[in-house]
Amino acid sequence: AGASPRPSLTPDVQVALPGVLHVEVHDNGRGIPAAMLREGALFTPFTRLRDGDESLRMSSSGLGLSIMRRCVVDGLGGLVGLASREGRGTTTYIRVPALFRRPAQAA
Repeated sequence: AGASPRPSLTPDVQVALPGVLHVEVHDNGRGIPAAMLREGALFTPFTRLRDGDESLRMSSSGLGLSIMRRCVVDGLGGLVGLASREGRGTTTYIRVPALFRRPAQAA
């Protein structure tokens, strides 16, 4: 068997629409089963994707996505979501309203 690719995360930040900040993080992991994406279960506190998976280097509390959702959706009025393909990786994204201020002019 060949060596597994080195784990990687790729961030991407852009102003998608006027007044909307769009942030994506892509990984090259094992991906998430489609059934778990449809159910939205991963955004529920203490839900873990691969509970008991001995191949994981660290255990998870299952709080990361629920905290992100609470902050982005409830706190900022934004959107949060996941897109994934098993064996190909996952993209996590947020969209939040953004107000940009011009720098103060020197007097």
